[in-house]
Amino acid sequence: MTQRDSNADPYEEEKAPDPMFENSVEALNLRSFNFYKEEVNMEQDVYKRMVKNMVAIGGFQYQKKEISNVRKLRGTSDIGYDYVYVGEMKEGTTNIPHGRGIQVYSDGLIRQGTYVNKKLHGIGRRVRRFGDYSIGQYKFDKKHGYVTEKRKKSTFV
Repeated sequence: MTQRDSNADPYEEEKAPDPMFENSVEALNLRSFNFYKEEVNMEQDVYKRMVKNMVAIGGFQYQKKEISNVRKLRGTSDIGYDYVYVGEMKEGTTNIPHGRGIQVYSDGLIRQGTYVNKKLHGIGRRVRRFGDYSIGQYKFDKKHGYVTEKRKKSTFV
């Protein structure tokens, strides 16, 4: 085991062989936060908030350990935010999230869980830039059934 530099970014993971095409949930969980920041050209303040939020709520637990067809997909949302998705894709495609995965947007939004045809469906979570989050059941991108939510109080001037 290598020793880490005590001055290193605590959220930057050590470099390891790229698990992009491994058939295990570790392919989704081993990415450093910096990987996502670089993929979507995230601003530094947004990055810091994203890291703080993800550390505060902890890791996501996928129900099954084996996964297949893990790929990386980059794109732009309907409202103009860049995103990267790392996870399972629909068989025979390279651009339809379908199965377990994580999607990180340049504005700090994180969607993680099980996807069906590009939409959260089943167990999942959404974590927003300022710390709001929802974890629970989704049905085609809509909260459905048991969902735990945490909202930050907003101050408007």
